[in-house]
Formats: sequence, structure tokens, C-alpha cells
Amino acid sequence: MHERSLVQALIRQVEEVVREERSSDTKQPRITEVCVAIGPLSGVEPVLVQNAFQQLKTGSRLAEACLKMDKTPLQASCRDCGALCTIESFQFVCSVCRSRSLQVVSGDEFKLLAVTVDESHDQPAEQC
Repeated sequence: MHERSLVQALIRQVEEVVREERSSDTKQPRITEVCVAIGPLSGVEPVLVQNAFQQLKTGSRLAEACLKMDKTPLQASCRDCGALCTIESFQFVCSVCRSRSLQVVSGDEFKLLAVTVDESHDQPAEQC
């Protein structure tokens, strides 16, 4: 289950981003949401990512955070005609010229998109 190690790295990345952005603040902001992009060729199982996040966030600055996962479509550029195609059902064929000479341009990623923080500390965090 490599999702666990990916989520550990994600948590470290989020903590570092918040630390860099808030380096002059004395208050530690509450992280309320982490948004990631997951593509169908990423080799990552969203359910396992969610489970690992729920387990690993405990005791970290992300303890109250929700994980939002945006599924990235699988897209490829045709090397023959230059068209950008959305790949459905893993059929790697250009929708314009029917060529099979394609280069994947999105859909293989697992990456951090955004971190939402709450500066107020007055309100309890919303439930995920």
C-alpha cells in the first residue's frame, strides 16, 4: 500500500507550505482542507488515500483537515495532428485522426493543488 507513504509525504508538504507562507506569524493557523489532483494513471487508489489521510493526520497540524480529491481526466496530445484528446476507457486513439501516436499530458498525477487555512480559531472545524 504505497498510498500510506504518499500521504505521509503529502502531510509533510502541506506542513512545509503552511510554515513557509506563515513564517512571520506567531499563531499557528488551523488547516481545514487539503485539495489534491489524482489522475487515472497515477497508480493511486482514492479510497486508500482517504483512509491513509484519516489515519495519518491525527496528531499533526492537519488533524481537523478534510481531504478533497479532484479527479483529473486522462488527456493526450496527438503526435500526428496535434489534437488534444480526452482518453475514455483507456482507448489510446486520437479522436480526430484516429492515430495511436499519443503523448499523455494529464491524468498521471498525484499532486497538491491547494491548502485552506482558518486564521480565526474561533469556530470549530466543519466535519468532512
